[in-house]
Amino acid sequence: MRNMLALFGAALLTVGGVGWYLGWYKVRSQPASVPGQHSVNIDINTNKISADLQQGEQKLQQWLETKGSEQNKKADGGLMLPSPSSPTHAKANDPQK
Repeated sequence: MRNMLALFGAALLTVGGVGWYLGWYKVRSQPASVPGQHSVNIDINTNKISADLQQGEQKLQQWLETKGSEQNKKADGGLMLPSPSSPTHAKANDPQK
């Protein structure tokens, strides 16, 4: 149970740090109207979040497509079959002559 809580905390800190770095939200602190208190404002930029997530999804999809095409090449050996040789090459390589 503690491991799951630690994993959740690490994921939350990672998303929070990446979100702050990418400008998904801004945190501002300013003095409140009552002396000795502070007001904290958090502005969330949902348009930036959705644009970044769509861009990441597209990059992931492109990466998966390239990996899939590489796997297909590996599945068939990645070899190019030779084209049929011309009659002149066949005669030159023929050991009977």
